[in-house]
Amino acid sequence: MSEKIFVAYCTSGLGNRLRPLAAAIAYCKLTGRKLRVYWDSITPNGCLTPLERLYQNSFEAISLSEIEALGAGSLSLYTEKGPGHGVRREAEKFGRNQLLNLSRYSDPKHAGAVTLDDPADAIIVYDNDYLPCVPRELSIQALRSLRPSEDIRAKVLRQAAEFGLTLQTKGVHARGTDFGLKDALAMYSQVIRERVAIDQGEKFFLSTEDKLLEAGLRELFPAHILSRDDRLHLELNAGKTGWHDPDSYTISADHGVDALTDVYMLSCVNLVVFHPGSTFAEISRHLHGVLQEAEPAPLTGPATSALDRARAEFIQRASQLMPRGSAPFPLEVDCGAAGPLPTEALPPSFWYWETLGYQTPLMERLFMGSNSTPHLSWDADIFSILAKYSFDNLPMDLFRRLCPYPEAFSQMRTMRGYLSGKKILIIGSESYWLELLCAIGGAAEVTTVEYREIQWSGKLDCPTRLKTMTWDHYVQELDAHKGQYDLILTYSSIEHSGLGRYGDRLSPLGDLFAFLLMSQAMKPSGVCAVAVPTGQDLTHFNAHRIYGTRRIQALAHISQLNYLGIAFPDAEYLQTDPAEHLRQGWHLPELAKLPLGSYRQPILCFARPDFSQAAYLQAS
Repeated sequence: MSEKIFVAYCTSGLGNRLRPLAAAIAYCKLTGRKLRVYWDSITPNGCLTPLERLYQNSFEAISLSEIEALGAGSLSLYTEKGPGHGVRREAEKFGRNQLLNLSRYSDPKHAGAVTLDDPADAIIVYDNDYLPCVPRELSIQALRSLRPSEDIRAKVLRQAAEFGLTLQTKGVHARGTDFGLKDALAMYSQVIRERVAIDQGEKFFLSTEDKLLEAGLRELFPAHILSRDDRLHLELNAGKTGWHDPDSYTISADHGVDALTDVYMLSCVNLVVFHPGSTFAEISRHLHGVLQEAEPAPLTGPATSALDRARAEFIQRASQLMPRGSAPFPLEVDCGAAGPLPTEALPPSFWYWETLGYQTPLMERLFMGSNSTPHLSWDADIFSILAKYSFDNLPMDLFRRLCPYPEAFSQMRTMRGYLSGKKILIIGSESYWLELLCAIGGAAEVTTVEYREIQWSGKLDCPTRLKTMTWDHYVQELDAHKGQYDLILTYSSIEHSGLGRYGDRLSPLGDLFAFLLMSQAMKPSGVCAVAVPTGQDLTHFNAHRIYGTRRIQALAHISQLNYLGIAFPDAEYLQTDPAEHLRQGWHLPELAKLPLGSYRQPILCFARPDFSQAAYLQAS
């Protein structure tokens, strides 16, 4: 096979096709694979409308015979409910045995196990959901990049204008042919009264495929319903009492066009009433306002931003840490509300991920205000004077005014052999004490990344080249930093990432994501060193995190680095350490015995599995 491909096996109803199609587009954009689409036009109660009649986007089709021929090469087969389910269902219920035949070459795996680095030449995914390994926002972006056919788009915009619909108009999607609803009319009418101001004359747009359900709602709300008169409803065939058999009702290619028209009609309103299990409603919500925007750029082609690739890689690795993967909740990275927020304002998904699948404890310690200034002011004149000293004669009374951590000077003095001549990246720096110690240690260059802009006053006079940038600037140009630094340093910083204490966005595992981005900037021979609160594992929301064995292992797993150990304070400091049992070294077994919520702040060091101290010191 000349190039690697991804086959999106799209069957069943329209909603159950659009999510996997969008995920496939995003997957191929992240990985560079070529997308080929099997769009089922056989299943009688699925969608018989050709894909090219629904969308203007160009997709390369693949036939069932071409799919079966993929068994001759390297193949990975994934189905929606794991081994057996999809392939047997296709063969026994619909007479399509191609996937079943392929299962002889590749045992079907659950679609949730798809990874971005699957080595197979051909990946086939038969599923009706987004892919956990792809950031949800990228799949939704791909969904929004689909361009409905011009006749569908024109019809939606014309009817929306005729009804006077706005993005604030209330919308109702009343599903009547699924979910085993015994009394759909009673259920939907009750929720409509709760969420639409009927007594104040508020109107709402109604979408439903069930003719009887629409008639019942029109009778109850005759003056409030806005609904298409030309909708193609579904009706049970003669002798049928339920909707679940393949021959329960009859559809045509026109029904698919009609369904997509309603999807986009619902995207033009504020959908407030819908069944939570409805894919149709979910997609409409994800498309909210898309036709009112400027035409989106098609999300096709192999290139994407380094940040998008890092997000996808992070989600994949983070899911591997969880006992149930991403099944309970999808992981959304760096897109929550800005903090600080109280614990009760956060969704269950935050706590699931933040506690590594409920494997680590959580305690509340709220800081609901921040006095952070818009920028940091650093005095270049004082820095230049202090940088002329050495570790042996630095005026400690002045240094302690800069650095609030009593053990930090001693720790960095033990690491001074790792500073000389090196290119260093520092993540998070309220004041310049860490930069100062790197300069005193003879670093060739120090780049500081801080959430706020750093402004120097005075004149810098220092042999070490000093650079600063904001975190936003750093993540926008990740590729420029990849593999560029000998030593990555952060001191009392990433343990706050994503907790919202300092006005940052609420993002579970924000520390692990920040560490992944840091580790990617490290040279192959380099070291990543993080000073974080260490004791028993705990998220002390929103003060900070405390790192025990499990979260340290998570740092290693996310970054694919090995944990080397701790950079201890030197003997001079240890002789006067108030914690007598830790004077011989701050080892993890000892730190793990501290009471829950108590901690020390060692420097934890990570490097590649083939790390060599000699290679590090020799690297230029």
